[in-house]
Amino acid sequence: MNELLSGEQKKKVAEQRMLDLGYIFRYHTHTRSNKGDGKEYVFCFDCGYLPLGNKWYKIVRAFSEEN
Repeated sequence: MNELLSGEQKKKVAEQRMLDLGYIFRYHTHTRSNKGDGKEYVFCFDCGYLPLGNKWYKIVRAFSEEN
């Protein structure tokens, strides 16, 4: 997912774009609930996603590159 974020902290991405780049949704390292709204993000190491519906996902970076 790092290549999809291209330096950004978060981005909206179509499911097909993730699949085209070889992302396999059944593999992940952990989940994390958002403190604000309780929505659960699925993570593979330092990148995660939240299903938005209609085959769109919000992808996020858990840590900034400076850390």
